[in-house]
Amino acid sequence: MRWSVKSVLGWGVAGCMAVAGGCQSGALSVAGRGERVKADDGFEVMAYRFTLSPRPAGEPRATVLYIQGSEDRSVTGSMGALAGFCAMNAPVIAGERRGVSPDGSVDREVALKHATRACRVGDAMAVLRWGTASAPAGKPVVVLGASEGGDVAAAVAARAPGGRHVILLGSGGGWTQEEEFRHFVRTRGAYLDLKSEEDLDARVADIKAHPDADTMWAGHPYRRWGTFMFERAADGLLGVDCPILVVHGDRDESVPVEGARALKAEFERAGKTNLTLVEIPGADHRFADPATGASRLPLVEVAIVEWLGRLGVLDAKEVGVYLGRVRAAHPDLFPATAAGQAR
Repeated sequence: MRWSVKSVLGWGVAGCMAVAGGCQSGALSVAGRGERVKADDGFEVMAYRFTLSPRPAGEPRATVLYIQGSEDRSVTGSMGALAGFCAMNAPVIAGERRGVSPDGSVDREVALKHATRACRVGDAMAVLRWGTASAPAGKPVVVLGASEGGDVAAAVAARAPGGRHVILLGSGGGWTQEEEFRHFVRTRGAYLDLKSEEDLDARVADIKAHPDADTMWAGHPYRRWGTFMFERAADGLLGVDCPILVVHGDRDESVPVEGARALKAEFERAGKTNLTLVEIPGADHRFADPATGASRLPLVEVAIVEWLGRLGVLDAKEVGVYLGRVRAAHPDLFPATAAGQAR
């Protein structure tokens, strides 16, 4: 399988990590190899390894495990945003959600049956074992989770052996989903079909009374809510010492930024310094301007590159080359840089 993707983040700089050869803007050709991987319960998960095509010279500098959110769509659709990791010679591994096919079709019955935290964590661990079995020794593994995938990523980081870095995108982390919903009801007056905290209390009680039920609410069955709604990413992350980057839009309408701030505060209270929180101003859950729809993802990408530079995954020259190009390509987001270059 091969996808030709134009990165939405400014990663159209194929080979930009090979600084001596220069960087070329344009489309990145990303090749994906799929393989069936058995999870612990015997279910065969479709797993992929994505690399730049042609592959960069030298051994990979890292492996990125990507864990998508709660949407039932093929993970291959995320490659436009992940191609930059491939460009920096960090292959991306990812698994399809159960019930989702590479062509985007969904077996709804299978998807709903397996929409649990334990299932998602187990599948991610299976993909991680498969994808890193042949990875170079001593190279970091970056576990990247988006939205619900951040909860899964936190659990994976807590279970997996050392050598991990963690990135959470729009995942909060310091609050349970129940607390997030309560915040939205209090601040908005209503959220989803909840018009009051009493409505939320009733729904929570019903979910706790029937945690394995097929009853649907807000697009998911109770069996999903029963395993995700009362857990916090913080509970797994506080027990690990690996570097953690949390990136969150300050106008997120699905996961309140206050949850990410609560996660940072938990780390500070525990005396831990391995978590970095970056808030993206004017960004919603998909890191776009909620009023205009304009993408603010380049700001996310800059945060990730700067973080990888501080960790030594990228060297200072590579970081400088990338940041200069992405800022020049997005003068609307980096006006001071563009003005400086113009002078």
